[in-house]
Amino acid sequence: GVTNDSKNDSANKSAKTVLVVEDNELNMKLFHDLLEAHGYNILQTKDGMEALRIAREHKPDLILMDMHMPNMNGFEATRALRAKGFTIPILALTAGVLTEEKAECLKAGCNEHLSKPIDRARLLATLSRYLPSGDDAIGDGHKAVEAQVDDLTELASEPSGSGYPPGISPENQNEEDVIDWQDLVSRVKNEALIEKIASVFLVEYPAQIELLAQAVRTAWAEDVHSQAHALKGAAASMGAKLLSQAAYQLECAGRERNEQIFAALFLRIQTEFDRVAAFISRDDWMDIAKQKSMTKGHMKQEDERWALSARNQ
Repeated sequence: GVTNDSKNDSANKSAKTVLVVEDNELNMKLFHDLLEAHGYNILQTKDGMEALRIAREHKPDLILMDMHMPNMNGFEATRALRAKGFTIPILALTAGVLTEEKAECLKAGCNEHLSKPIDRARLLATLSRYLPSGDDAIGDGHKAVEAQVDDLTELASEPSGSGYPPGISPENQNEEDVIDWQDLVSRVKNEALIEKIASVFLVEYPAQIELLAQAVRTAWAEDVHSQAHALKGAAASMGAKLLSQAAYQLECAGRERNEQIFAALFLRIQTEFDRVAAFISRDDWMDIAKQKSMTKGHMKQEDERWALSARNQ
């Protein structure tokens, strides 16, 4: 169903309204707090079909559209909205970094593509470009067109992605950090919001693990793929890169119907999830994560200094 989380409707009549279509609880919380803090009215739903009804009845100024949802996905919902004559900006949200997926989002009718896990600064900058206030409105149409041209130029020039979630690559997959604090704080910026995201993760995602376990037990490839995809996005939003990577591997196995490796991959997911849950359950987890990040940064600087010194000798 639709939820409008504006605290004071009378005070927000002049504010722009954003419809968030997203089935990931962590991202829903992140979007809610960020948008509310920056004065937007918020409508939320987890379902593409419901998004069509809300758009028709409430006429939002912009839609943030998750492209991978059960029932009606974001590609279908976007095409349906465009077919019904909706011209409002629709920003695609996906955890994929592949060129082909970005192109598919634009082809479906989205104005722009935002990768998950969401970067706070890029999200707010993009929203302000499409939903300007006051003097910002001057030349905004030109900026929006420029953004689409930039996206298309990027699609034409960038190599195909590795298929790993953002920030994950074969080179760093053996890192021991449970939470990548530098990645997390660089995207979210707000420590109070990070604490809220961690609370949502602890409450909501044990059930997600159980759903994934059931799918693995029944070897139902479609469910394995969709449940692993959902977990991959949540883990990436939490900065749990090893968990996100493990979920991505199972997502791929589900897509390829490689049932023989479901159980082994799930075992790794369960192990990583338990490590993440145990870590962020600690009262001092953020202090520990910060300290690890600072130590790692210091070690990197030392390595660079040593390498420079060796080159100069």
